[in-house]
Amino acid sequence: MTLAPARRPELEGWPATLPEPAVSFRVDDFGQIITTATDPSGDWIDVWEKDDGSGGYGGHALGEWEGADDDDIEQAQNWLTGRHKVIVAAVREAEKAAVEQARSGILAAAVGETKPATEPDPTSAEERPCTDGPWCAAPRGKHVDGCEMGSF
Repeated sequence: MTLAPARRPELEGWPATLPEPAVSFRVDDFGQIITTATDPSGDWIDVWEKDDGSGGYGGHALGEWEGADDDDIEQAQNWLTGRHKVIVAAVREAEKAAVEQARSGILAAAVGETKPATEPDPTSAEERPCTDGPWCAAPRGKHVDGCEMGSF
């Protein structure tokens, strides 16, 4: 008797009749995230959020999916939808962090204003040792309201 190797716990819910998938995702030019599961033969399933306001997910499969029936395909799509939700949440958090980090450059490009991307760390060795006024929170050598820190 030959025992099949145990599947990884993260594949719980993936159809036993299908080989283990490789999961990837992409963000298209419109900001939509598409998550893909691909098997070793190249067959794949895509999942994405529907943009019709339903809050649902769309998906389609391409390929033979040898040994898979409609129930297997639906089970694989449901499994991938769960992974997709995790990926979407992580991508949106990363996007939010990237925008916050780039905020001053974005504002400068749009309207010529620069603002700190994040609140400065008051424990930083580069912070001014004062306790009030707009210059106290700015790092030395940086421009704040047209004044260079350390130049006054």
